[in-house]
Amino acid sequence: MCVCEGESERECEAPRVSQQRERAWYMRQVVRAWLVALVYVVVNVLDALATMRERARAAVAPANPQKAQQRGQGISEEELEDAHVKHVAIVLDPEVIRIWNRSTRDPAAQPQLKAPELRIDIEMLVDKLAQIGVWSSLRKLRFLTVYDSVGVVAALPHFRDRLQSSIEERLVPAHLQQENKFAVAPTCCVIGPQHARAPLVKYAHRLAGRGKSRRDEQERYAAVQDPVALVRLLDEDPEQWVLPCEPEVLVVFSNTQSVLGFPPWQIRLSHIFFRPARSFAAFERDDFDSILLAHRRSEQRYGT
Repeated sequence: MCVCEGESERECEAPRVSQQRERAWYMRQVVRAWLVALVYVVVNVLDALATMRERARAAVAPANPQKAQQRGQGISEEELEDAHVKHVAIVLDPEVIRIWNRSTRDPAAQPQLKAPELRIDIEMLVDKLAQIGVWSSLRKLRFLTVYDSVGVVAALPHFRDRLQSSIEERLVPAHLQQENKFAVAPTCCVIGPQHARAPLVKYAHRLAGRGKSRRDEQERYAAVQDPVALVRLLDEDPEQWVLPCEPEVLVVFSNTQSVLGFPPWQIRLSHIFFRPARSFAAFERDDFDSILLAHRRSEQRYGT
């Protein structure tokens, strides 16, 4: 048995204290790692629950337009009337199409679906877009454009006619709730990527081909070298205008900051708003009005 006295006793206690400090440090690291893992799991669970709730809401109970109208009444009516917006375009990401797809109940299998294999619940999609059309009508918008980057919606037979008639049917009860206001259904336009590619291909062939005369070829060469002249050449041809007018507001439902191939010559002065793809199912009138209000309050410079 060893007995420590004086300096020898302190030397015996030093290794013991060092071991205790190492154990305490190790326990703190373990606790910290467990807390980080717990927070990560909780965040992922909450995100998964939010996604499941939005998908269930889109698949089971479409949003009530009357409730959405009541929620939107808190925004200043005077400012919205001064927004001077006549045309709103809705851009749908492929992820939005997958959310509204009923071809499979397995969420893990949905990202593997290709565009031709998507089968859309047309009634639910028309119902949601018709709500946006009603809100557009009550804000005195004249045009509503729907664009999907994979061309599935534009390829559906009679989709535009169904959307237009659905908006007109919904305007009857909406008009009864809005005293002293006459609502007119906006003109609907449904377009796809083909409407953006066709004008560019046409003018690429036109500028690359041989002209009828040497002067014509010189003008084409000058147009290619001068971007301003090229834009003027495009503007002079009415065939490249697939929409009646440029939309003042472009709402993109996508997880990426991109217009997804929307016809470029139609949005030179458009105010672009980006929203997550999965927020389309929960998009309501107060969200729509807030976008118009943000456009109204933004500083707009058109040059001289």
